[in-house]
Amino acid sequence: MKSFAIYSLCFLLLPLLVFFIVNINNFDFRSQAGSVTRLADNVAKADLNADNKISISDYTIWVAYYTKYAQDKSNYNEIADINNDKSISIKDYTEWIDAYKSFTSGEGLISIDVELSLETSSIIVGESTIATAKIIIAEGNTEVIKGWDVEDTSVAKLSGDSSSTTQKITGIKKGITSITVITSSGATASLPIEIKDPEPIQQPEEQLTGNKQAQISVNFPDGTTVKVGEQITMEITLTGGINDSISQFESSNPNIIDIPTTLSSKQKLTAKNVGKTELTVHTTNGAQNTTTITVIEKQVEKKPAKITANFPDGKTTYVGEYITLEVVLTGETDDSISKWESSNIDVIDIPTTLTKDQNLLAKKIGTTEFTIHTEYGGKYSTTLTVVEKEKPTPATISVNFPNGTTAYVGEYISLEVTLSGGTNDSISDWKSSNPKVIDTPVTRAETQKLLAKNAGETEFTIYTTNGAKYSTTLTVKKRETSTLSIAVRDSQINVGSYTEVLAALIGESNDKISTFETKTDGSCTIESQIKEKEDRTLSAVVNGTCQGTITVTVKSEKGAVAQAYISVLKPTNTSEVELRNYKMYIPSNWKYKNIDFGTYNIQFTLPTGTILGARVISIENLEDIKRNKQKVAAFLSSDKFGLYGTSQITNHGTKTYTDGSEYYYFDMVSIYYNVKFLYIPTPDGILFEVA
Repeated sequence: MKSFAIYSLCFLLLPLLVFFIVNINNFDFRSQAGSVTRLADNVAKADLNADNKISISDYTIWVAYYTKYAQDKSNYNEIADINNDKSISIKDYTEWIDAYKSFTSGEGLISIDVELSLETSSIIVGESTIATAKIIIAEGNTEVIKGWDVEDTSVAKLSGDSSSTTQKITGIKKGITSITVITSSGATASLPIEIKDPEPIQQPEEQLTGNKQAQISVNFPDGTTVKVGEQITMEITLTGGINDSISQFESSNPNIIDIPTTLSSKQKLTAKNVGKTELTVHTTNGAQNTTTITVIEKQVEKKPAKITANFPDGKTTYVGEYITLEVVLTGETDDSISKWESSNIDVIDIPTTLTKDQNLLAKKIGTTEFTIHTEYGGKYSTTLTVVEKEKPTPATISVNFPNGTTAYVGEYISLEVTLSGGTNDSISDWKSSNPKVIDTPVTRAETQKLLAKNAGETEFTIYTTNGAKYSTTLTVKKRETSTLSIAVRDSQINVGSYTEVLAALIGESNDKISTFETKTDGSCTIESQIKEKEDRTLSAVVNGTCQGTITVTVKSEKGAVAQAYISVLKPTNTSEVELRNYKMYIPSNWKYKNIDFGTYNIQFTLPTGTILGARVISIENLEDIKRNKQKVAAFLSSDKFGLYGTSQITNHGTKTYTDGSEYYYFDMVSIYYNVKFLYIPTPDGILFEVA
């Protein structure tokens, strides 16, 4: 940063030394005002302040841009990039010095001139000619036409591109006017052009008899009076005479009314100064007419504006409020508000400014005549009345728990407030007699969520802007914990036996038993059934369908949990015996071909005892059965059970066997498949299941 500062200082001092050497006694501060001399195109880039010269001011601007750019390249500005290389560096400084030297030596300045020529200097009304401009400028520089102008557009008109070097001039009426061209640097050239009337038709010699002078009359024969700055239209009529026409106008005092520049019979005369002049019209045949024109001082008519306000029939407001006054002035006048007036400033005071829009403070009860005055005598009054503000009617407040409510710690109370009637009433505040129990809301919305923070009671009060008030009692209780107690009649049972489970909920009065679940670590499905269930008690039966441990789980709605465990044991003196395979056939009404038809009765021998059930342990071709969506039905003693062998046979009944034989019938609706059965002989009988 230190080196950068030294480097920048050198840039500041070095050009001063160069200026001193190059022009030790001649710093150039020449003005180009009124001149068409301008900077050449090759040095104009160094004129940073666009004053048509290159000086120390331009260098100061360059140094400022260079300093910013050197500190941060994002500060690039193309004004200081003199060599157009998209950076600001010593190269730009060098080019600036060269441009400055060229300017001070005079080489950097060029002269701009323009020549104007006409094809013809006079044309007939309705005819046209061409004006051509030629720009004279040093080689290597550019200059363009900026525009064209005609002095009197009523005499002639121009047509063509305003930036073109040629223009078409067309005569409109008799007269003399001038054509001017101007370049982009301000060089101008002008030429006059005369518009002539067509040559009159020569009358036959025999018609050229009698008085040759015309009778001249004007539209104000006794003279006229006009105000300074205004125009008067003079209309001249020639009657009689032969080939007579207006040849000249003459004014005894051109400072009052100037002499017309054309010979038209209709002239617009401008009143220049106060005084009198005699204006004389001459004709080619020697006739003349003189009339007096008087010019007087222009009187500015001070017409008062029409005043209106936004409450023409008066206005009534309340003490302490503001009345917005909007004043409108209309009419062709420059009238403006000059003052305000209040007949009783204790009621409403007068404004301190004269703007058309005002806010008027209603200070006191009463009536005042408020008047608006304008500069040109305009006046407007209206009556303003101030009254005491009516007390608004309070609303009736109601809530969604008029008799109070109770919640537990940590819960939210949904408060819904309703405001009925009243005048624009709304909730203004809340109050809790015990914020430690329930705090007040931070918003004024009519629906709130109130957090029950601690056990206790609070008087919760609602207030409105119009003075209404409503209170209700909110109670917060500490939630009691609940406990589940569970008991099992037999914690150990044999396969095929069952036991009872009892559960009871103790504690929290609002809690309820919600879930009863059983799970085993064995390979079978647990059979359980809820016998009785109330909110706080439950009794159920659990069957021991296979060897293992059964976990019984009871849950409450509030999260209390209790578990019990039942061990299911294999009965003593039992064994599993696999019966023979039995092939099942489809019934005779099966629809599809290539399948053996018929019903097959399965017969197998069982040991003597009591039959409790049976189960299927395998079915071949089961996937084919499922794919064809056929029923697989198994039954014992003509009772049918299940789809796909998934339902359990229970409560089969008791049968006693003397010869050890019994027939069981299975009617299957399916393709061929094999079924294997297991049975378990026990002291009480045989357990069958359909798996």
